[in-house]
Amino acid sequence: MRIWRIETLWVTLTFLVLLLGVWWIPGSASVKSDSYSSAFPGKRVFYQAMQRLGTDVHRSTDELIPRPGFEDRILILGPARYPSEQEWDELFYEVLDGATLVFAASTTDPFVEIPQFGLTITTQEILEEKAKLEELKKQGIEVEVEEDEVELNESFLDASSFSDLEDAVAETELVDHPVTWKSNAIFDLDSIGNWEVLLSSNDHPQVVRQEVGMGTVLFCTSDEIFSNGAMVDSERALLAFRIVEATPVWGETFIDETLNSSGVPKVVGILFTPAFRPITLQLILIGVLFGWIGARRFGPVYESMYSRRRSIVEHANALGVLYFRAHAGAHSLESMYEFLKLELRSLYGNGFRVDDAAAVARQVRMEPAEVAELLKAVKMAIRRGDAKAISNAEAGRLLKQLSFLISRLRSDS
Repeated sequence: MRIWRIETLWVTLTFLVLLLGVWWIPGSASVKSDSYSSAFPGKRVFYQAMQRLGTDVHRSTDELIPRPGFEDRILILGPARYPSEQEWDELFYEVLDGATLVFAASTTDPFVEIPQFGLTITTQEILEEKAKLEELKKQGIEVEVEEDEVELNESFLDASSFSDLEDAVAETELVDHPVTWKSNAIFDLDSIGNWEVLLSSNDHPQVVRQEVGMGTVLFCTSDEIFSNGAMVDSERALLAFRIVEATPVWGETFIDETLNSSGVPKVVGILFTPAFRPITLQLILIGVLFGWIGARRFGPVYESMYSRRRSIVEHANALGVLYFRAHAGAHSLESMYEFLKLELRSLYGNGFRVDDAAAVARQVRMEPAEVAELLKAVKMAIRRGDAKAISNAEAGRLLKQLSFLISRLRSDS
């Protein structure tokens, strides 16, 4: 049963890897706010709705300007990163040539300066802080502001959800009914003097439009109106489409995804981009199959090439344990006593009297009485051995004394 459970686990894991290959082609969301994402801040519902309305809408995944010179409409809605100076220059010249640009600042990081179009999207807190600094400078008070602190103040709205946004009634002629507008950002009033205001809230412009050269640009302070959460409300969804329709289009409409794909730092995540995803999934599948093969045993188990190290006197230890359990101390004493006789005769000849305690004592340089008492006790224990009258402790004491006697005999010889 355990083997079948393990096999089922590996089969399931392999099936999941294969399913990912089908599920992730041609691509999926890299950030939560792009047109692939089904999350609350995503733009997937807006993108699909524009397609169903018959608008020629596509995703731009390779180039910020997919078709230069074709007077297309480019939608940049809450990108993961804002365009660089060079990219703003390219957009500016494309608009001059007749293209249309719809730009909505990111709700989580609304501050952006666009000198090419003479526009700045900021927050009330940043404007108040800059006003205080200007007032201090007029009073002759020098204030040192570190760059890190300025960046921190400009990105203080890095919220994880749209729940922190301020709700206000939109003042606009794009729709006939009251609509809720959610944004914490505003335009810098000094930079929109010549702009047409299409929507305001709390007396602050939120959507502005202007013709630049042969093209048109439209800027929003928040991309929340285009999110999946806003599309649930039909009135707010209508406002999102009316904002886009407020700009002319002569070519096709493209929702930019290049800024989303390049805006999030990726180390491992780059392996799951559309370009590398098939190779990555193949490597994962190979790894799973290799692990499956390694988890199974084919053929007999290999025997260990190394055996346990054994003691050189292991047989002697085993024999001693056998004597101890069988209470055969007398038999061990008899063997030791016969060995003592053989040693004496091999050293001093066959005529040496083993029973002569005084002669043995002289050879080992011990007291004759001590040797005589030891030999007498050994002989008595051997005679009583059949009745098991001698204990293991007594047999051990005598064996130790006989061993000492033999060691003295060998050292003196």
